[in-house]
Amino acid sequence: MKSRQLVCNESRVLDLLKQFIPTADDAARYMTVAQQDYFPNKQAAEYKLLRDALANGPAGTIGDGFRRAVQDENWGMQGMYVITPSGKLLAGGNPSTNAESTINIMRKGLDAYAKMPREERLLARVPDPKKDRLFPDRERPQAPAGGVVLRVVGRGLEDNIDELCHLRPKFYTLDRLWLTRDEANAFLPKTLRVGETTDVNDAPLKGIACLYLIARGSHWDGLDVKELHLTSKVIDVKGSVVRLTLSGTAAFDASYKKNHNYRCDMLGHLTYDAEKKVFTRFELLAYGMHSIGADEMKRGGPAHIPMGFLFTLNPSNVNDDHPPTKLDAYRFLNLKAGNTKGSPFR
Repeated sequence: MKSRQLVCNESRVLDLLKQFIPTADDAARYMTVAQQDYFPNKQAAEYKLLRDALANGPAGTIGDGFRRAVQDENWGMQGMYVITPSGKLLAGGNPSTNAESTINIMRKGLDAYAKMPREERLLARVPDPKKDRLFPDRERPQAPAGGVVLRVVGRGLEDNIDELCHLRPKFYTLDRLWLTRDEANAFLPKTLRVGETTDVNDAPLKGIACLYLIARGSHWDGLDVKELHLTSKVIDVKGSVVRLTLSGTAAFDASYKKNHNYRCDMLGHLTYDAEKKVFTRFELLAYGMHSIGADEMKRGGPAHIPMGFLFTLNPSNVNDDHPPTKLDAYRFLNLKAGNTKGSPFR
């Protein structure tokens, strides 16, 4: 959906999506686990609504084994489901990267919804934003005050790979990146005069690259980084407005543990208001060749494909108001936003 890490860019899916309210969540939040800190509030409407929908859904929406697992309170719920506001499951499954299956589920849900009377579609009361939440006392992670929030989009640019591989051009990965003020300012030379340059500080740059310049897997390890260099240069100053360019290269190789590597060039443009101390433009593009797994290749197809990652200032609409998917990994790569308000690792 619009707020998930993997997004389908298939035109028919996007057209149907206009008739839905897309939502997304982490399936692990709903699993019953031993640790008290993460134990779900089973009386919360948020929990009961989803549990009852999946436990009592019509045949074909989820497998019998999955339904029994839900009923036994030992469940995750990875997949895509069409559910009414009242908690009735109309269609669902786990189509992953199969656009045709996704479209069939969406159409089935719309057809069933159209046949329902209005009173069956809606809840009897408006949910309480505190009492009805699964974790009512847990603060939502907050972006660092005075920092920068970036939108990160990654996309493969090769069709000659397996039909279900999410690196095909019709799919793209989507996430957010949080930087503290100091980490964002690492992209600026100390003196903001035309011609001044700086090498972007290794700590934030390495964290960003390891987490976000990757198409398969969660992150690169430190040993995987073979080359990483980014230079920032001031090209224009008008009053308090400073324009800069970014240029560099990166190379990652995890062949010692799996056939996994990426080499790219990086180019970018920044605009910084020195008086207001804010970035009004922050664009960085990484483009190069990324390896793909043997199960993602076609016979005679390429082992490496063009792959691009674009960082831009995050939009302000509701679909972009989400913490980074990889926020829990920030602490391992010395990105300080992992310790900000609401972070589970603060």
